[in-house]
Amino acid sequence: MGRTLPEQYRVLASPSRIELLYALQTRGSQSIEQLAEICDLHTNTTREHLHRLIDAGFVRSESIRRASRGRPRMLYSIADTLADSATAQRVRDAYERADLVRSIVAPKSVSPQPSTSDRQLDVLEDQLDTCGFDAIVERDDDPDATRITVHHCPYYDLAGRHPHVCDVHFGMLGTALTLTDGPLEASDLHARDPEKGCWVTLTRREHARRIA
Repeated sequence: MGRTLPEQYRVLASPSRIELLYALQTRGSQSIEQLAEICDLHTNTTREHLHRLIDAGFVRSESIRRASRGRPRMLYSIADTLADSATAQRVRDAYERADLVRSIVAPKSVSPQPSTSDRQLDVLEDQLDTCGFDAIVERDDDPDATRITVHHCPYYDLAGRHPHVCDVHFGMLGTALTLTDGPLEASDLHARDPEKGCWVTLTRREHARRIA
């Protein structure tokens, strides 16, 4: 039997929710009406999908007061700030799980204070794991680069039918890296290689500026 995929996988396995995430990543904050029009969905269907994305920690909502009477206008955006309590809790949980793994796997080598790049990778690996990816973190040939390799991507078939899938996941990795104030950023994506899998290269911002 195959491994059981987590709830976040089921959330992201929907083409409509992928399109909503892509719209928010590329266009910024949007209302339900705007998202429904962009993604060609009914507003009630859009609302249901957004609630699933919020519960999974991928999207946040904000109420904007109107100048006139009436219900506040709701705007939706990518959950990319620690000001959002759910996002902050997700980061704390990732740190806690990573620290527990370090204490079990190599208790004598555990640093009392992981580096900021370690913390970025903690959040990134936690997100990959909770989204159903079986990923390997490895150093690239460049000492200033790290590579995240995914074999047997659970979204492979979906990505073949909906090209925005890979863009959305790449954007989500970039967002995860920004939740910790560290030097790593996602620099490029190599997607859907039938033999080598998929991989993302992470580079240090100082190095990126040096070679720019």
